[in-house]
Amino acid sequence: MILPYTPTILMADAYKITMGLAGNPLATETFYLSFRRGGHYYIPFNLRDWMINIINHASHILTEQEAFLRDEFHALSGAMRSAMQSICGSYEIMCPPKGSWVLAKEPIITFKGPSFLASWLETQLIWLQYPIQLATQLKQGTRQITVVTEGQEKIAQTVIEEMGLVGQVEIQHDENYTKEVSSVLRGMIDACGDPTRLLEGGMRSAVSYDHHKLVLEECKRQGVVKTSNMQAAYELGMTPAGTAGHEHTERVGSDFLAYRNSVERVPGLAGCLLDTWSTINSGIPAAIRVAKLYPHRQFVSREDSGNKEAYFLLYTDLLRRNKIENQIINIAGDVNERTIRKFEQLCEMDGWPSERLSYMIGGQLTCETLDEVFNRNTASAAYKLSRSAGRAVMKFGDSADGGKNSIPGDPVTWRKILDRVGPTGIIAQADEPVPEGYRRLDQPETWQIGDSGFMRDSFLDGRTSGTAFSPQTKALIKQLRREGNV
Repeated sequence: MILPYTPTILMADAYKITMGLAGNPLATETFYLSFRRGGHYYIPFNLRDWMINIINHASHILTEQEAFLRDEFHALSGAMRSAMQSICGSYEIMCPPKGSWVLAKEPIITFKGPSFLASWLETQLIWLQYPIQLATQLKQGTRQITVVTEGQEKIAQTVIEEMGLVGQVEIQHDENYTKEVSSVLRGMIDACGDPTRLLEGGMRSAVSYDHHKLVLEECKRQGVVKTSNMQAAYELGMTPAGTAGHEHTERVGSDFLAYRNSVERVPGLAGCLLDTWSTINSGIPAAIRVAKLYPHRQFVSREDSGNKEAYFLLYTDLLRRNKIENQIINIAGDVNERTIRKFEQLCEMDGWPSERLSYMIGGQLTCETLDEVFNRNTASAAYKLSRSAGRAVMKFGDSADGGKNSIPGDPVTWRKILDRVGPTGIIAQADEPVPEGYRRLDQPETWQIGDSGFMRDSFLDGRTSGTAFSPQTKALIKQLRREGNV
């Protein structure tokens, strides 16, 4: 697929830099992309070639890009630079071929390589949600689409060409998008009263780079100057900001160690993401412990899922009891105007200083304002760490339905190729023997005559029966639940 932008080292969320400094950038890790919601999705182009193109572009790190990071955020380490400039033989890409179908939760791409490179790819891969969802809609008969930027239109045109539908699809432009973004943002600022307490973090919710840049231009106009998008910060004169993600905690296997590594290896604000396993049982106690060990450092603790109002009140009470005053609490995860007003009321009721409460906004601005039937949230596109330095890892989180639990190991898909009882897809491990009646979806060279036809037709005529986990995947999940006391 032809990219409507040139990928750079800056074209990622800023927390990739802080996690790289706090982690082991050259350690071998596995990440995978999946869509956690929806039914089935069509792959319209060669994903392997697309990824290699992305990596080749981003590996050329310019002097001015490094200078920006050094002066405005954090400098790249030598190990991080080496990871980005890895040659093709140092990483492995497992993905289904062009023209195949994948089910929700099945791995679309499994990438194994140096930690910092594998992690950096997240935004680029999550942006695949648009062309893949668009291709699926076109496959199902849609012939009219709406776009908001030139970059989005170029992506759409590429998908249309790949599917042989040139001249058959009408492309309309949403002339009201910027006004909608402006209105939603104004409501959020009115709710908290101070735009400097808002961090825009919606880069992964965008369709393409120029889409997110359009949103950030409006943010800057209204006084929101902090963003996770390093490239846009560089171009628009904004402030790059970010602390840590779930992968940082998963790779060390402990909330306490993850928080301590951030304090000891990264200057400036130290990040504590509370919900990787359990906000109450693990995240908050570890954050209290680290804050007491380093009273001279400033921390930001992020609430990302679960009953955030209850967690906020519990956390503020414990901070006061322990006489800890070096904490900023950040509310994230589907934050909208209503969320902000609710927490501002809680803050006033609880007596917590408003200057020590901030909000991460993004999804409501970037994708919920799109005049389109699908976006990142409709697919719940996610790119997750599944193995670090040989050890399988997974995220559990606080969501009641377990919908954000990730898959451990080196996940691949076995696809059913015979019309018989059994799940259409089995999420297995790369080194696991494939049972009779199934084929590795990412290994078309092993398919036999008729296999691809059955795979295709079973999706087109509705003969699908969901997914299941393989014996090895089940065993890994059980083991990690036991180890994490989840």
